[in-house]
Amino acid sequence: MRRYILLFIIAAVITCQSAAFANAAEPPSLIVIIPDDTTVLLVNSDDEPDLTAVEALVTSDAFLSDSEAYDESGHLSVTSGNQRKAAWENYTAFYRHEFLDSNASLYVDTAEDHFLITLPPELLNHYNSIVTLDVATRSITEGKLPSRNALLISLRVMLTLLLEGAAFWLFGFRTRRSWIGFLIINLITQGTLNYLLSMFSPYNGYAIFGLVYYEFWIIIVESFAFGLFIREHRALRRILYAIVANLASLVLGGYLILTLPV
Repeated sequence: MRRYILLFIIAAVITCQSAAFANAAEPPSLIVIIPDDTTVLLVNSDDEPDLTAVEALVTSDAFLSDSEAYDESGHLSVTSGNQRKAAWENYTAFYRHEFLDSNASLYVDTAEDHFLITLPPELLNHYNSIVTLDVATRSITEGKLPSRNALLISLRVMLTLLLEGAAFWLFGFRTRRSWIGFLIINLITQGTLNYLLSMFSPYNGYAIFGLVYYEFWIIIVESFAFGLFIREHRALRRILYAIVANLASLVLGGYLILTLPV
């Protein structure tokens, strides 16, 4: 029991680590998570924007050529932002210099509908503010949806368990005790890792640096854990397995970060 408590403590230490990444470019001020076949534009206006006036700008030659347009008075503008796609998700990012007024809105265009959503002013005062668009309710929710995070964390953990489980088998581990230990250790470490990765922005790709950083600590923790808790085979084989499996997991994790939402 004390050994498993120690493993929990070591895993908890990983969660307390903080990585500092050099950031030469300005991060986005607002990131909007949107479904497929949806376009989101930023609208700046001195007062409550008129949907008809916004649509006139969206279809203007100036917007079609420059991805931004202003009305004749200069009090209304539309900007397209920066788009990125990951699997079934799309992101539109807007930068602080694109928010010309405190009264900012999102113009949402889908195949069936188009409407405006007013942005809360507090969202515009930070970097990497994230909102999730719900087209059905014409609303935005601050942050990532818990159901989305749970799905992505479960998917990445499951794929990692399949990969590391195959390596565990190839290294000759067969006993029930060994496989129970394998599941406990990996559910703790991989669950912790993917929870931490879910805190990264889905837009700028810095999660890949977080993956490398946290995998370094996981290799140390799992080498210790497999060497201490698994009794099948010699300690050297158990530690070698932990290193090889996590290096393979690092490659898989990097691929998933580059292809799936974070």
